[in-house]
Amino acid sequence: MSRKGMGPRALAALGLLTLICGAARAGDAVGAGEVVPTAERARIDLAATGGPAETRGVSSTRILGGMDLERDFPAMKGYRMRARVVTLDPGGVIAVHQHDSRPAVAYLLEGEVTEMRGRDEAITYGAGQVAFEQSGLVHWWENRSDAPATVLVVDIVSKD
Repeated sequence: MSRKGMGPRALAALGLLTLICGAARAGDAVGAGEVVPTAERARIDLAATGGPAETRGVSSTRILGGMDLERDFPAMKGYRMRARVVTLDPGGVIAVHQHDSRPAVAYLLEGEVTEMRGRDEAITYGAGQVAFEQSGLVHWWENRSDAPATVLVVDIVSKD
């Protein structure tokens, strides 16, 4: 997705996060399989959740930047905050996973996604809405619409 096609709210959010997170590794693209860490999928009982085992339909994942947290929070040695933009194609899914010490905030820039929390809890987000993901959360994302969905994700991850 190019910045040229973004609305003013989306451009402002990207600009703010680029300033906050700095330029470390900015612009790096990562593979679709790296959207969710493998370890976060390994211990999930797929039959119990009803969630998809594999991520598919992610057309891009771009790292905007990141920063080490130790300087401001000494107890956070070994962790960094990062910002990414993930584009999920129509019909695409991000596999069921559990956040393990990886809180995240997901801001929907464009499109619509449905977050599934277990078999019965579906939350649909549109542009300008935010999802908060705490440690211990088991969930997955689906793009049930006929247009791409672009999400700005800021999370705290291990530097390893």
